Formats: sequence, C-alpha cells, structure tokens
Amino acid sequence: MEPERNGSPLNHGLPRPRPNGRPWMLGVVGLLLGAALVWGTGPGAGAVRHALHLEDLARLAETARADAAGVLPQDMTAEERDVVTVVEVASPGVVQILVDGPSESHPAGGQSSGSGFVWDRDGHIVTNNHVVEEGGRITAVFHGGSQVEARVVGTDRLTDLAVLEVKVPKTALAPLPLADSDKVKVGQKAIAIGSPLGIGDISSEFGLDGEPTVTEGIVSAKDRTLPIEQNGVTEFRIRRLIQTDAAINPGNSGGPLLNSRAEVIGVNTAIIPTARGIGFAIPSNVVARVVPQLIGQGKVERPQLGIEFVSLERMKKDLRDAFAELKFPTPTGALVTRVVPGSGAAEAGIRGSTGTQLVPGYGPVPVGGDIIVAVNGQAISGEELPDAVLGYGVGERVTLTLFRGGQKMDVQVTLSRR
Repeated sequence: MEPERNGSPLNHGLPRPRPNGRPWMLGVVGLLLGAALVWGTGPGAGAVRHALHLEDLARLAETARADAAGVLPQDMTAEERDVVTVVEVASPGVVQILVDGPSESHPAGGQSSGSGFVWDRDGHIVTNNHVVEEGGRITAVFHGGSQVEARVVGTDRLTDLAVLEVKVPKTALAPLPLADSDKVKVGQKAIAIGSPLGIGDISSEFGLDGEPTVTEGIVSAKDRTLPIEQNGVTEFRIRRLIQTDAAINPGNSGGPLLNSRAEVIGVNTAIIPTARGIGFAIPSNVVARVVPQLIGQGKVERPQLGIEFVSLERMKKDLRDAFAELKFPTPTGALVTRVVPGSGAAEAGIRGSTGTQLVPGYGPVPVGGDIIVAVNGQAISGEELPDAVLGYGVGERVTLTLFRGGQKMDVQVTLSRR
C-alpha cells in the first residue's frame, strides 16, 4: 500500500493531466482531467490562426444584457430566451487558449487547445493549469476571432487553476462575474461555453474552429471530490466539485460553467471518459480565493504538517476482515508513515511508521506510526486531514489529537510554508 500524502505536505499537487485526451486512472475511475486537446503539427494545426480587429467586447456584452428581451425572437419559449441571453451576454468574455511548443505527448512540437474566461479589465484570463503547464507560446482567441499573445501570471496545480495576462484595450475585455457556488442548487440550469475540439483536421472539417460551442444541462451534484494522484500516490483531493451533465469535451478545459444569470459557478476541468454526461467544474468560491493570489504573487501559499500518511478508512476497505489483525487502537484516522525532516511535525516529535506487517493475500502494510484522529478538537478521518490542515495559515499552531501505541494524547504542531 502506497502512502497518501497529507493535504499540506511537502510534495502535494495535481497530477499532470495530459491535454491529448488520454484517460487518467484515479483510484478505480478513469478521469480525463480538464479535456484540453492536443494536435501535432500538420494540416489543420493552424486552422484558427486568423487575425481580426478586436471589437468593443465589453460594450457588446453590456448591450446584450440590456437589450436581450427586445432582440430575441418572440417565437422562443421563456426557457430558450434565458439560454440565448446567457450566451449573448457571456460569449464576449469567453476565450480560446492556444498553446504552441513541445509537450510530453508531442515532444517534436504541436499545438494544444483549451478554454478560459476574462477575469477583469486589467487583462487577466482564468483557465486550467493543465492547459498551459507544458506549453510555450500562448495565444488567446477572443470572441470574433481576434488573437492576442498571452503570458502566464501564476499557476496552482493543486486546484488546476492558472491566470494569464493579455495587453489589450479595456474596451476589449468583458469580465464574467462569479456566483456564490455555496448557493448553487442541485437541479438548477448549468451552461458550458468553450472550444471543444478547437483545432486540427476534425475541427476544421466540422467547423468547430469558429465560434465557441454552447452546451446546456443541470447541476447534477455539488459535493464531488477529485482525487489528485502522482506516481500512484493520492497527493490531494479537490473537494466540493460541481458535477454537471452539460456536455464537456476535449478543449473545454478552463472554460466557464454558468448559471442562468450568466455568472460563473465553476471552471470546467474534468470528465469521466467511460461515462456519459458526467463532468466536473472547480467551484467559483475556490476560484475566488485562488485567482487573486495568483495575480498578486504568482502562486498560492499553503501550510504543511510535513508528513506522509495512509487513511485507516481506506486501509480497512481494502483489507476487509484482515484489518482487525493489525490491532490498531482506532479504526479511523491518518496513520503517519513518514515525517519530513525539519518540518513542523518533526520538531513536534510526530512519529512515522516503525515497520510493516505482512497481510496474507495483500502484502506489507505500514504499522507503528502515530494515528491522527483530530485537529484542534475536530474529529477527522484520514481523508479529511488535508482539508483540515489547509484551513489554517502558515505559522499557525494546531493541536493534533493522536494515538501513539494505545495511548491517546495531544501534540502541538506549528505549520510551516509548503
């Protein structure tokens, strides 16, 4: 059993989802993270490379919002008018992201495609980290086809968010407002706008390299988690993801998921390729916390305990009846397997596993380490430890309640910078 790592430890981060559409196995579910699209060099690779003059997109969006009732065909239903209004209002703020240069999937060079949306009139654009993390030259394609070179301002692989910057007149920028994702209701309308299959031969053949694609669905759930793995180890879990059945395809990565007020409720980031109609979006409240930090300092500052651990709940699920043979003093919590030297956990005397015990039919299992069961008096499972730690700041002291052997005790740990 490979250890999970604490949600604030030394090497936490998102797996590096490849933009070529290859599914990633996270646990027992294959997830295509963010669905960015990559094409190698060749016919069609530059199909959307046309240069148009930037429109007054801000005015276009405002006019659409103010005049929607008067310009929409009267033979539409009220629901249809709602969707068309959202599209008219939001489209000027949605951009396609083109990334040139070598990537892991195309070392000889090529072009990948994703989506994004305008954050403010200072030229900041929000997209997914995995859309831009491997590329070179980045181009933002605005509503109407205008292309502007963009630079990366900041990235955060834990939440798969990135901020780009373009130098254009403020009148060419139509920022999309954020909704409060905590107030999103299951069953409400969800509208995705982006550029699926935005480049390449298939895109050109079917005309998908033109205006953005709009899909509509509902909020299917709002409590989903996305396990982030690297080298087989769960490093982090993005929680409270919004699940939607609005169609999301390769190239939609980083684009907005909108409510019927044309407000962003999430950033489209993942699909399950073996399923139909199951997509995930990073909640807007997470975006609201992360993006200002990326703009201000290029990264997100997070605390760490400085441990690696395994969840006893997951271990029990894997081992079933054999779990009882390990004789842990508690069936829940985070079993510390390793303490990072020089970390707050090391200075506080937290102890990692002292060895392993062979479980027939399974293999060696770590035993002998401290088992953390609460943070500042709040009981937690092993899966909940990362979020519990990330709720505090760098330099804060937290009290860990743990079992050491059969004895329960409290230990204070100062959280260090990740």
